[in-house]
Amino acid sequence: MSGYNFIRRSLCFFNLIFWITGCCLIGLGTWLAISDYQYFRILPSYHFLSAENLLLFCGLLTAIIAFFGCVGSWFEKKFLLHSYLIFILIIMVLEVLVGSLGYFYRLNVQSQLKYELLSGIKEHYNETDSNGIRQGWDHLQTRLKCCGVLSYTDWHNITAWPGLSKIPGSCCMPPKTNSVIYDPRRSEKDQFHCDVIYKNGCFKEI
Repeated sequence: MSGYNFIRRSLCFFNLIFWITGCCLIGLGTWLAISDYQYFRILPSYHFLSAENLLLFCGLLTAIIAFFGCVGSWFEKKFLLHSYLIFILIIMVLEVLVGSLGYFYRLNVQSQLKYELLSGIKEHYNETDSNGIRQGWDHLQTRLKCCGVLSYTDWHNITAWPGLSKIPGSCCMPPKTNSVIYDPRRSEKDQFHCDVIYKNGCFKEI
């Protein structure tokens, strides 16, 4: 009987830790949603994959499952324990399924990711950052020391600056606040260029 109680209390304790972790993720996701640090809105067609949405979803799912496991084991509620077991089994099946699909369709995923990143740059990027894409790219390029999707030329002649060979200041080292004109074919007096420019694209880094 003492062994049973030990297992029951251990299950409750570990699920309590997971519940607290889930609540922390929910809090962090909420903070990201209401703050200006929306770093990963660089995929315009997939806003639901932003950092705050993923944190909120994972936190909510973790908190619910951990609640069922903790309360069910402590009070010995069969319904909650059965629900807990079903949730765990569903997550295991989904992990295997998503992992398998990701492996078999990895080339399609890469192509779609590349297309979405280029679309975000060419059609949705704007200097006022009304959609959070500029901040996401600035953060990404500064952290990964890269520029554009495949190269810095991805920024040339985009909707935000049609007909201009400009790049964001985050492509420079040290980074600049505003976008700058950079085109090796033009003379230095006709452009504001970086001391050092990240010429490699961010796609491989991502």
